[in-house]
Amino acid sequence: MTAVTIAQICATAGVSPRLYSMVAKVHRLGCGELWAQLVAGKVSAHLALQICSLDHAGQQHVLAEMAPMRARERTQFVQRVLAIATKPAEVA
Repeated sequence: MTAVTIAQICATAGVSPRLYSMVAKVHRLGCGELWAQLVAGKVSAHLALQICSLDHAGQQHVLAEMAPMRARERTQFVQRVLAIATKPAEVA
């Protein structure tokens, strides 16, 4: 049996190793709903990877909120959510 490299898989599928890597991370870190959205082509790999920085409950919440939005609105929404989520806590 011959070992197949990632480069060979990417060449056969016609995708870049970078895209392969992003999709693999989403598959590993994303919730089921996020994976389904990615496979259906409703969310880009880049946006899905950004959403993966949230826990599964956060991912599901973001997906539910952005469902009626257009592509550009979705990207801006996710960027705002992540900016808030990663903002350091203020000490009173």
